[in-house]
Amino acid sequence: MVERVRDAAEATQAIANLEDSATQATAIDGESINSQLIHIARHLALILELDQVGGVPPGEPPNKRTHRHWWREIKTAVRNIQQKMKNCRSRNQLMASLGKARNQPPRTPEQIADIEARLAMVARMMGEEIGELLPCL
Repeated sequence: MVERVRDAAEATQAIANLEDSATQATAIDGESINSQLIHIARHLALILELDQVGGVPPGEPPNKRTHRHWWREIKTAVRNIQQKMKNCRSRNQLMASLGKARNQPPRTPEQIADIEARLAMVARMMGEEIGELLPCL
């Protein structure tokens, strides 16, 4: 009888370990994505010469000569986000992950929509296509 209880306990632990592994495999790094969204928003605000984009101010005065540099920074950040979101399955999963961000306030759905709209605008200005920023949405 003791062996059956021990076997059942071991089986339960093995299942829990598998569930933890599956959760980690599909986890999204909300902290990193939030940071990249803020980085993109700051540079979009610089290029568009706006007070803020997605709740983020530019942080320095705009300078038309640096637009190409900031655009390269934005494209790199977009690629970083897309790489980190390979395991994203839904908007709810993404928003839950962003909600765990602690270094800076997480972006809200409205702020994300603003960033996406401004990103498309700047891509057109730069004569390029950028694709979806957050592909699981």
